[in-house]
Amino acid sequence: MELKHEQLLDLRDKIGKHFNDNELRLMCNDLGVQYEDLGGATHAARVLSLVELCKRHITLRELLDLLRRLRPAVAWPGDGPEPTPPPSPGSKIVILFLAANPKGTDPLRLGEEVRTIDERLRLAKFRDRFELEQAHATRVGDINAALLRYQPHVVHFSGHGSASGDLIFEDRAGSPKSVSAQALGTVFRALKDNVRCVVLNACWSDRQAKAIAKEIDCVVGMSRSISDEAAIDFAAGFYQGLGFGRSVQVAFDLGRAEIDLQGLPEAATPRLKTKMEVDAGQVVLA
Repeated sequence: MELKHEQLLDLRDKIGKHFNDNELRLMCNDLGVQYEDLGGATHAARVLSLVELCKRHITLRELLDLLRRLRPAVAWPGDGPEPTPPPSPGSKIVILFLAANPKGTDPLRLGEEVRTIDERLRLAKFRDRFELEQAHATRVGDINAALLRYQPHVVHFSGHGSASGDLIFEDRAGSPKSVSAQALGTVFRALKDNVRCVVLNACWSDRQAKAIAKEIDCVVGMSRSISDEAAIDFAAGFYQGLGFGRSVQVAFDLGRAEIDLQGLPEAATPRLKTKMEVDAGQVVLA
């Protein structure tokens, strides 16, 4: 049985999440693998070693059959439709810009931010590969609908975040409505089909980024409050990098550099999180 690279990453991620070291030892016994032969000093490294041993000496089918018996509620690779692959050459890379500035919150320059993103993409080498979609005054109930409608590869949220780690969307009346890291993580677990990268251009969004990175390859969050100017500068550098075919890691570094170039003291505020086993330097969208 052959698994694609993305499926192998998903397999390792789920074994590490759903089995502790003692359970991993019992699993090795069932598979006829010596637990002591697993390389690595960490749990994640031992999981990786087990999968590699199964690929070489047993079969992945035996491993998956055992995993399904032990954790039948988990969606293991091969249980359902295969995940959507990264964009193929010639296809459009959809960026979904979600914005929220509820009543009673400090005004943000959201229009300037999305205009800057659009401008940097239009001036980029691979401008024809990108399609920018927008959803403003985003209500909590709009999040799922927008992901389903646009099936984006990049999701960009611009708005407010709280020191407790919540993101602030709008309710039906346009007033602030907090969304927790756990809740948004659940959304991306269900609707991660095409999404390769999420950018949370909001204050104190690092906790949200950490939760989403369990499901999505690359996620940018902010470790503390960030000014409008720095948020816009980061977006300018980041999307310029993507538009010229650079990796998410390089685009992230360019976003930070743009803040520095403008003389603002917030270059260290953006933080990049990645899914287990994912190297942001290898994730290229264009």
